[in-house]
Amino acid sequence: MFKVLIRPLEISDAKVSWEWRNDPKIWELTGFKPNKPISFEIEHAWIQKVIADKTTRRFAIIIDDIYVGNVQLTDIIENESAEYHIFIGDKNYWGKGLAKLVTYQILYFAKELLDLKNVFLKVRKENSAAISVYKRNGFARVSKDGEWLNMNCNLSELQKPTVSIFVMVYNHAPFLKECIDGLLMQKCNFNFEIVVGEDASPDNSRDILLEYQNRFPGKFKLLLNNKNIGAVNNQDAILRACNGKYIAICEGDDYWTDPLKLQKQVDFLEVNNDFAICGSLATRTYDDVITLTDIEGEAGVFEQRDLAERNFIPTASVLFKKEYILNYPDWALQSPVGDWPLFLICSGYGKIKILNEQMVVRRVHAGGVWGANLHNGKSIKNVESLLLLFAILRDKFSNEINLLLQENYLKQVIKLIQLHLKEENLSEISRYMQILFSEGYTLAEETNALTEAITNKIAAQDKELKDTKALNTALMTSTSYKLGRKMTRLFSFLKNI
Repeated sequence: MFKVLIRPLEISDAKVSWEWRNDPKIWELTGFKPNKPISFEIEHAWIQKVIADKTTRRFAIIIDDIYVGNVQLTDIIENESAEYHIFIGDKNYWGKGLAKLVTYQILYFAKELLDLKNVFLKVRKENSAAISVYKRNGFARVSKDGEWLNMNCNLSELQKPTVSIFVMVYNHAPFLKECIDGLLMQKCNFNFEIVVGEDASPDNSRDILLEYQNRFPGKFKLLLNNKNIGAVNNQDAILRACNGKYIAICEGDDYWTDPLKLQKQVDFLEVNNDFAICGSLATRTYDDVITLTDIEGEAGVFEQRDLAERNFIPTASVLFKKEYILNYPDWALQSPVGDWPLFLICSGYGKIKILNEQMVVRRVHAGGVWGANLHNGKSIKNVESLLLLFAILRDKFSNEINLLLQENYLKQVIKLIQLHLKEENLSEISRYMQILFSEGYTLAEETNALTEAITNKIAAQDKELKDTKALNTALMTSTSYKLGRKMTRLFSFLKNI
């Protein structure tokens, strides 16, 4: 398996490519034999000339970070057509199936960035291996010219990549290079695209992304929002732009560490049709300090009911089929959390496999959605978000799943009562207690525990204040005593509802 990329040809590439130009074996494949030996100086001057030619776009083929050949588009007619050429100069990489992946990348570039309609080529009719590669990338025979075949690829019918990698970016500049490098290092025998939604970040995230797209133009589809549209709408736009059979997710502040991640997951789902999602374990980092023993996720086989109880899938690890979200519901766009509803929808189509391997890293930092409060427990704001999430989800699935989601909804209400109890926020406690009883909440154990906690708090304060008359007077006027009296009346009222 190889990491396959194309990047713009550079003048320094002449140090390698001049030797290829003198190889008779390559002449046979390209159909071009120079009329004199090619020196380094000649090759250097030639590259300098052609990379300045605006009617051509020339790229180096990079396999596992090694320059092994060239691929180019020549005779470019803007928004119309171009002629395709390729040769792999390093014979160590012949017969490895690399031309298919390279060809797809330059066709993807021609379609997505140059907005061309057709790419054509000429190939020797006896070069059956090359003809097979071109056909698998969508080229069709047009005509025959002596010993040459003329072929054309209609880019409107360019095959879809096997995987689209979903990347949502907002203010991720400090982390973005590590994220993108982890995606580009993937070694696969299939094509993948990287679809990025950059949501008008005030930092230089966009500049970083454009630099990567210019460097590796056969991989990126950038959605550059003119103004901030918010995480939910950005997620929706990215998902719609993903054209792959499968979708993988890696947000801009997370990153992948296993170069075979995609290959392993695609291989698994291709042969296990009863599974809808494949994920992995994740290593969690806090402010860039990796704790190798701090692992997220649960390895094994799971079902939708497990996911209704808890979200155990590290988001950066997930892979699922695009077909599961072709009719993505409007209610999912109202959710304050994007990944959990998405996983619940997908898990309705099959089981969940979490591989027992740490393939990704989730970064916890102050700028993250949940990162700032993870060390000290969930904040009121985070629990309120989960409450809204379950309020949206609890009637969208089967009866069994809805009951589990309803239970999660009520658990968030109890958490909010407990958090507001610490703050002695009577009005919020009252509001959430009323929600609890209006939902027909009958788990007396938790309710009694809350009542006991409030009673003990009041009793402890009473003991401190009733020793003397002066303290007793203070008791009658204290905020704590008034809160206790109100809480006593509140619970008497609520228990009689």
